[in-house]
Amino acid sequence: MRWASLSPETTQWVQALGRSASLVGRSHLCVGSRSLEKLPICTRPGGEPTGWERYVGPYPPDFGVLSTLRPQGVLTLFPPLPPDLSEKELIALFQGAMGFPIQVFSASAHSW
Repeated sequence: MRWASLSPETTQWVQALGRSASLVGRSHLCVGSRSLEKLPICTRPGGEPTGWERYVGPYPPDFGVLSTLRPQGVLTLFPPLPPDLSEKELIALFQGAMGFPIQVFSASAHSW
């Protein structure tokens, strides 16, 4: 499966599981091996997420890069959701911004 990671933490988990070869994109804060640093950056450095994007993860996603890479899944960290937005609705908004169905997995503390 082709993954894009939107946070350094989720990238580190993929690496710890020995699945680095499945990464096709990373956050702007992911550093490490030369092969990791060659991956396209899928988050906007210096930007503050706005609207529903602030609930997708700690950094604003770059939907242009993500759409070009066409990953099968995105790994992120959901902050607490507002009471009027469910995780399912958030994922639907993310998929709409991508323009195609994509799996979104969050490593949120409430799901551990």
